[in-house]
Amino acid sequence: MDELEAAVDKLCFYEQPIFAVNNEDTKGKLQEYELLLREAGEDNKFPAALFKEYIRNNESNRIFCN
Repeated sequence: MDELEAAVDKLCFYEQPIFAVNNEDTKGKLQEYELLLREAGEDNKFPAALFKEYIRNNESNRIFCN
């Protein structure tokens, strides 16, 4: 578990705005945000393999959630 605890420090969240596009009254207006989990660094990609390790069981999921 020490590896998973250390790896979580290399993750970050990016806040991405979501704008309305369907309704003419609210078109172009900010509706909400979604959080994107990414690896910190130049690639800025979703850490799929690492995320699978975190959701593998309750113990590793707890590390991620904390």
